[in-house]
Amino acid sequence: MERANFDHEKTKTRAQKFLDELNDISRPENKTLSDLEIITYENLWEMVLNEIKNGK
Repeated sequence: MERANFDHEKTKTRAQKFLDELNDISRPENKTLSDLEIITYENLWEMVLNEIKNGK
């Protein structure tokens, strides 16, 4: 985020590969990330991007 100067679109683009890696993490058998997370990575990431977008 800092390297993208907190620009919403730049941050989203630059961080996509990391979000993809998080989605590819091996998990215990028969578990999805949503079973293991209080807030899913996808939802948390959207919350962060919205904060940047809204300038907060």
